[in-house]
Amino acid sequence: MKRLSAFLLLIACLPSFAGDPVVVPTTGTKTVSGPLNAASAPITVDVGKFIPMIPTVTEPLLYDFSDTSKAASIILPKGGSITGIRFDSTATVPTFHSFPDAKGQVCVLLAQATGNLKVKVYANGKDGQPPYVIQTVDVIVKAGNGPQPPPDPKPVDPVVPVDPTTPDPFGPYPGNKVLIVFPYNSPLTDGQKRIINGVDFRAVLESKAAPGDSGMKQYRIWADNVDASNTPDMWKKAYAAPRKSVPWIVIGNGTTGYAGPWTTEKEVQDLITKYWK
Repeated sequence: MKRLSAFLLLIACLPSFAGDPVVVPTTGTKTVSGPLNAASAPITVDVGKFIPMIPTVTEPLLYDFSDTSKAASIILPKGGSITGIRFDSTATVPTFHSFPDAKGQVCVLLAQATGNLKVKVYANGKDGQPPYVIQTVDVIVKAGNGPQPPPDPKPVDPVVPVDPTTPDPFGPYPGNKVLIVFPYNSPLTDGQKRIINGVDFRAVLESKAAPGDSGMKQYRIWADNVDASNTPDMWKKAYAAPRKSVPWIVIGNGTTGYAGPWTTEKEVQDLITKYWK
């Protein structure tokens, strides 16, 4: 099978966990993050810091973390940005980072606990073939001096059953589509991490979601602080719609759909089964 000739460019920044949720500033210093080819050696990162993975290809890539207790991921849309501090910087104040070299979505690895893990990067197989590995990155997470994640969340009540008569919350756009939003500065359960990061779930989305005008399948998994202003109207409006809480999901099939909270992996799977035939 022909493998992609391009590789990922990796850079790293540091998010802020304390206080209010991180948002992209409208003023202040702006930093264009430069590339670092770190595929040939392990990347060491402090807990609380993150590593953006910058694709040099336009097609969507899948990311599999060997240990989701050590790190989570944030998927930024093409043209998206985030506030943080590079892992090799001595700065103490986060700055605004954009990724102009990215050809597609940027996967941001967020270090959450000390230890080692591998990140496997998959390209989607052609003509019905399964995804295949194009790169493996070794990551070492150490305690360091980065901001520490908050305690594990307390159990919450399950989602109220969905009303099947609800119109498609995306509006007049045909086909299967879904937007999954998760909290940037709060911990995730293992099941939530499998929805956000899991290769198996991404494969389901790739097989069932409708294709968009650009050929990219109609699903997005974004943190609750990304800048979606440069995305198509359908995603921009769905992302900007009021959310009572996060994690949040917006799913539709062109006729009916649902917009509301989710807490477990099974709830998301059940929504996919219910609305995507």
